[in-house]
Amino acid sequence: AVRSIFPDGVPSVHEIQTTMEELWKEGVDVENAKFHNFTLVGKTGKRAFIGTVEAWAYLSYLGVDAVVIQFLKKNRGIATVGDFIWNYFAKMTGPDGCTCFDDVTIVQPGAPPIVVPSLSSFEYGCRLFNTRPVNGGDSSLRSSCTCAMPSLYLQWEGHSITVAGIRKIKSTDGSSAPTFNLIMFDPHQRGAQTKSHLEKGVASSKSTLDSVLTGMKASKIKFELSVNELVQKRESIQLLLSTGAILDESERRRRKKCQSGIHCITASTAYPLSREYTQGDTNSMSMYR
Repeated sequence: AVRSIFPDGVPSVHEIQTTMEELWKEGVDVENAKFHNFTLVGKTGKRAFIGTVEAWAYLSYLGVDAVVIQFLKKNRGIATVGDFIWNYFAKMTGPDGCTCFDDVTIVQPGAPPIVVPSLSSFEYGCRLFNTRPVNGGDSSLRSSCTCAMPSLYLQWEGHSITVAGIRKIKSTDGSSAPTFNLIMFDPHQRGAQTKSHLEKGVASSKSTLDSVLTGMKASKIKFELSVNELVQKRESIQLLLSTGAILDESERRRRKKCQSGIHCITASTAYPLSREYTQGDTNSMSMYR
């Protein structure tokens, strides 16, 4: 369904900046519009930085459902980053472990099936938080589907990355909890070099994920990020999640501001996660760029 929003593929930076100015003129995300003085087109460097709330506003304006999730050190919610992202990529939620459970699948002659998620991004985010390991291991819920999954947009103050996957590293003797490494694309890395190494790895029948990552590390390409290292250095981390559901026109027009408990989830170590725990201060996070 998202293909109908982006028929020509990923928009350019100029196109994104132009759309941001359009939505600001229509009263969407006014707070951040004021920060940028309502102009973004042509800006580069730090003056052009945008964050998760602006990205939420951009998708909402185009009619794509999304939710902002913030992980704070002050309430220990930041400790759940690894488990949350692992649950997302392992599709550990719902009876079939996936966002497309109970979805409406539209099939048109000569075209691939279009999956319409039944859960909103907010509902799916809450389910991911409430999916806990069984007996210290992985969740018993497993996905049997092969539907495409959007990457996650993850941000902390001054930088952002695209998370394309996650690797769990278990201790050899089982004496400590497993750790996680994010598989990510970092805008500080040269895209052409990263793409070249990935293409070679995929083309080789003998390649494994470990061998590809080892080769990239030897070439000084950073493609992994330790979650422990990430959270130890941050007071706050924000993440944008989307199931790819398309908003109806009335809901799209209502989304003028990212509201806590409606469009934003604040991570908590309390279970089950309820609307009370999802509320937080989106004003503070909107300024992280």
